[in-house]
This record gives sequence, structure tokens and C-alpha cells, in this order.
Amino acid sequence: MKLEQLKKLLPENFQENVLTIHEIETKELEGNVLQEDEEKALYTFRKYRLKKLQNAVKKEDKFHENYAILRAASHFIDYRNFLEIKI
Repeated sequence: MKLEQLKKLLPENFQENVLTIHEIETKELEGNVLQEDEEKALYTFRKYRLKKLQNAVKKEDKFHENYAILRAASHFIDYRNFLEIKI
């Protein structure tokens, strides 16, 4: 998934009653057991985020832009969107 595709999923297309990556991270930090698909989505998102940020390291403004997009994605996009990402 490209960052442009993530942008299309952000607030203007916001859906209610979704479980986000941010909420799953909070659940994990609180010591709650994650479901298998939640673990997979969290792992995939973290790996995807690392790859996108590493690719943007040479240009600081691009790094910050990518970081902001990924942060918003983790707060607004349902975690199931990250289950099928190929990294």
C-alpha cells in the first residue's frame, strides 16, 4: 500500500465504530491479550511504518510528512486495512 492510498482512507472517509491500530497498541500496552488478526495487523503496520520512514530519512521534510500520515492512519483507519499489506 502506498502512502497516497493511506491518505485516501483518512478523515474525510472516516468511519465510526472501527478498531484502529492506535487502539490495539493501547490494548497491548495495558497488558490485554490481542486477537490473532489484531497482532498480525499491528506487526504489519509497525513493519510498514519502519519501511516508509527509513525510505524518507534522507529528506527531513518527507520524513515528517510520512510520519504525520502514518500517525493519522494509526488513529483513524480500521486495523483490518493493514491485514493484507504486502511489505
